[in-house]
Order: sequence, then C-alpha cells, then structure tokens
Amino acid sequence: MRSLRTIAGSLLLAAIRPYGIAIIDWSMHRKMRRRQERKERWQAKGRATWNARLPPARSTEKDYLDVVGGGGVDVSTQQQSSFFTKLPLEIRRLIYAYALGGEQLQLEVVDEFIDEKMYEKAPFRLRCPSAQRLLAFPKSCKMVYEEAVQFIYTSNTFLIPNITAYFCLQRLLPTHSFQAIQSIHLNWAHPEAREMFDFLDGIPPYDVSSWNQTWQEISKMKGLKYVRVNMVIYAPDVKPAYEELLFSSLAAVQGVEKIEARVSWEEDGQPNEDRGRVWPFTVRTRLWGLKN
Repeated sequence: MRSLRTIAGSLLLAAIRPYGIAIIDWSMHRKMRRRQERKERWQAKGRATWNARLPPARSTEKDYLDVVGGGGVDVSTQQQSSFFTKLPLEIRRLIYAYALGGEQLQLEVVDEFIDEKMYEKAPFRLRCPSAQRLLAFPKSCKMVYEEAVQFIYTSNTFLIPNITAYFCLQRLLPTHSFQAIQSIHLNWAHPEAREMFDFLDGIPPYDVSSWNQTWQEISKMKGLKYVRVNMVIYAPDVKPAYEELLFSSLAAVQGVEKIEARVSWEEDGQPNEDRGRVWPFTVRTRLWGLKN
C-alpha cells in the first residue's frame, strides 16, 4: 500500500504536468517562430541584395548595342551604294538573315567583388562576345544597321547560363528587341537545390519564387517560338512532388511552339500514373553534364 507521501507526490505531479507540457510547448513554438523569423529576414535580405545587383531597366530609346558594350552607330548612310540602289529590301533581308543568323549567342554574367573582405559585390554585368562579333557588319553602315540589327534577335538562339542572366538581358534590351527573340536555351543548376525545402526556402535566384517569376516573364515574350531548359539537380532522382513544382511553371507558358525540358535526374521507379500529370512539353531525363 502506497504511503500518504507517495500519493501526495503523485497528485502534485498530475496537477502540474499540464502546466509543464504547456511551458514546453510554448518554448518550442517560440524557438520555431524565432527560427522562422530569422529565415524570413535572411530570405528578404538575399532577395533585396540580388534585386539591387540587377541592372536598371533600359529605356526603349537606348541603342541596341548597349547590351553588348557597343556604342552608337555614327557612320555614313551609304545611300549611293549599289547594295541599296540595286538590291530590293526583300533580297537584302535574306542576306542579313544568312549573315547574322543561325548562331548560338552565349551570354556571360560578370559577377565581381567590390570588396572581398566585406563580401561586397558589384552590380551584375552582362557580356555576349558572339553578338559583338556579329554586330561588326551592321555597325559598318547606318542603313545596314537599321535594316539588319533585328536579325540578331530573330534568327539566333540565346544561350542563357542562369536566371540572373535572363533578368539582366530582359532589363538591358529595349522592349521591342527583347520581344523579337525567338529561341532561348536556359540553364538552371545549383548544388543546394537538391532537396525540395532548399528550393522552397532558398534565396534568389534559386528559389521557387524566382523560378515562377522567370517563367511568367518568358510567357510574355511575344516572338518566342522555342524554349529549351536544362535543369540540373545534384541527386540521382527527384520526387514527383518536386518535379511537379518545377514543371508546373513551364506548363503555364502559352504561345510557344515547342518547349523542351532536359533534366539530370532519373525516374524514381514509380509508375508513370503515380508521377503526376502528363506534361504538354518534351521531357528528357538522365542527362548529366548538360551543355548548351
């Protein structure tokens, strides 16, 4: 038979246990709330830093050549040239398309430090040496430039190394030039995007918000006909829910003749009917070492 002391102790423990559990729950929720607040501040800081480093939107009055580091065209109009007097515009356009088209224009993002000790970075800059080379011809004559420069955008494929490069290009090009682009290859690869929570809780440009925003902007490109996206996740397979999150933004793009997604991961062994819906674009898997 238990003693009165034992019974009193049991009754006291039973009485205070709910309060102890409540205190523990309150402490855990407080820690979780603080952790969430720190994460949100970290994400907000990362987003603000990335956005601040993007170039300002360029006016439509600016010259096409600014985006690749060129200057304004200030040469003779060459109106006396037989090229203009004897060849009709339709023939000249065929020549421009042949001379300036069919290329892959590789964009490069210049990501530099202002102060490495303070981890302070300079604004992003965009380069495209292959476009600069092509522009040597239209820059030789003002009339050629006015007639031919559009073919830089309509007749070539822009190789975009990452989301940052896409938004730099969008901001640097005049709207009518950007809207004239017909073919793009976009790369998306980041070692920390292995798990879904890295993607959901990451910072730009490797987070779900930036991913969705990118495809919303791509869907607004009126002249776009072909899109290829290379997605590299450093894991052997990707769960269907993660795949759904990535592919849904592509499926929302309208008006593009062909979208092709090339992904690094393999199927995870689940039957196709268990992997979600059938996507309205081509998907190629197990493509490690993806290149343009």
